[in-house]
Amino acid sequence: MDDPPLAHALARLHRAVVADAPRLVVDKHLTTAVLAVSGRAASRPARLSGDRRRTPGVIAAARARALLRERFAEDLNAT
Repeated sequence: MDDPPLAHALARLHRAVVADAPRLVVDKHLTTAVLAVSGRAASRPARLSGDRRRTPGVIAAARARALLRERFAEDLNAT
């Protein structure tokens, strides 16, 4: 593969899956790998966050942070 950043993203995802890493870690590496792949073929860059007002994304991030604080000891995933 002649794309070192993509190769590294896929390798990190593979290691996390094989090592049976916590689901949240696997989800993070999967997101990174998908963004790396889509960044190679997309006509415009992917956007993970919009403006900082109370958009649905900002609200979801706040909910995710609250969930992580409340259930930090559990093996959570991104769904």
